[in-house]
Amino acid sequence: MSSISHGFAISHVLSRDSLIKPSDFRLRPVKLGQCPSPSKTRFNILCGSLSRRNADEFAATPSTSAFIATTTPSGGSPSNGGDMMLLSSILADGRSGSSAISARASTGIEPGSTVHEESTQGIGIMKFLKGKTYLVTGATGLLAKAFVEKILRVAPSTRKIFLLVKAKGEAEAMKRIKNEMVDCELFRQLEELHGEKYKDFIMSKLVPVVGNMCEPNLGISDTELSTQMAAEVDVIVHAAANTSFDERYDVAINMNTQGALRILGFAMKCKKLQLFLHVSTAYVNGRRRGILREKPFRMGQTIAEEIVTFSGTRESIPLPKLDVDAEIELASEMARTLAADKEANHKMRELGLARAKMFGWHDTYTFTKAMAEMIISSYKGQIPIAIVRPSIIESSFQEPFPGWIQGNRPVTLYKCHLNA
Repeated sequence: MSSISHGFAISHVLSRDSLIKPSDFRLRPVKLGQCPSPSKTRFNILCGSLSRRNADEFAATPSTSAFIATTTPSGGSPSNGGDMMLLSSILADGRSGSSAISARASTGIEPGSTVHEESTQGIGIMKFLKGKTYLVTGATGLLAKAFVEKILRVAPSTRKIFLLVKAKGEAEAMKRIKNEMVDCELFRQLEELHGEKYKDFIMSKLVPVVGNMCEPNLGISDTELSTQMAAEVDVIVHAAANTSFDERYDVAINMNTQGALRILGFAMKCKKLQLFLHVSTAYVNGRRRGILREKPFRMGQTIAEEIVTFSGTRESIPLPKLDVDAEIELASEMARTLAADKEANHKMRELGLARAKMFGWHDTYTFTKAMAEMIISSYKGQIPIAIVRPSIIESSFQEPFPGWIQGNRPVTLYKCHLNA
């Protein structure tokens, strides 16, 4: 395993009804009982370590609440020797959960052996993408922009992509889309593909929406457009975030935590929603130690209590109780109290860092993103939810071409050992 892989933590909540089809799987060779290195397979996103108990829960779980990825430290292996990789092949015969694992065991395949199973249909992603209509937040950011390019390139049947853009009006929103997306170098492969018809093609798909994640109803004042979106959107990709580690507490919580609540409110209005995809961060794991399994945060769950348990400290020690609503109110109240204070910005930044560290997180960004996950997870029985936790996002590795990146970002060098 690559030593870089321990920082590549991705977790998914998948709707089995809409995303996983029993006959739609394709596997590259993967050793059971080991989490594949990102360099060894493009599909490590659908690999995870599940015990028999976890598998039973997966089999019995409603269609919106299966977590199937795990984080394993460099050079490590799943914590339970009896754990097995939940690979897409386990579901390929139409079975899932413990029955699938039992079927796998009956074949005599042991952890460490190599599995080769092929299907010409892949895992069903392309089928799912056909003809969909999307709403994307953080539309002009690096990640969302790359997502839009990929969707338009591989799924030209896409009906529309509504792009939430912060702008003073429709004309400015359209100008931003043209300057920051249509004319962006990132889209050059798409332009080569469509030639002279490129701009007609892309502008027939992209719909700029004037809005603001920090305002009620996402800041969308055009009620007719809002109603149209609620009737047409199949997939919501929530990529908007304030990524400053030490942002003012009120600013960070308004965007990252309350913003998630606002987009969920809109998602509840969508009549044909098939997926709500939330982009989180691997670093919501905060100051956790040991082997970390990717699980959704429970409402009010803190990492501080896990640190105490891990260290063997007496359980009678008083632990801080996290109330997300109270944190939102605290941030708002302190912002009002310090409004006339010349040191308001500094004090609000210090407040965010202090609250984060008290509950077990390193900084304001990861803390407010963790609280967003808590809110989103509480909706899992009402809408189909997926949460992804990427680590540091840098330049493109291969698609649409190597080396594309947006803005000035530091170059990070990794020392890793790749298996031959």
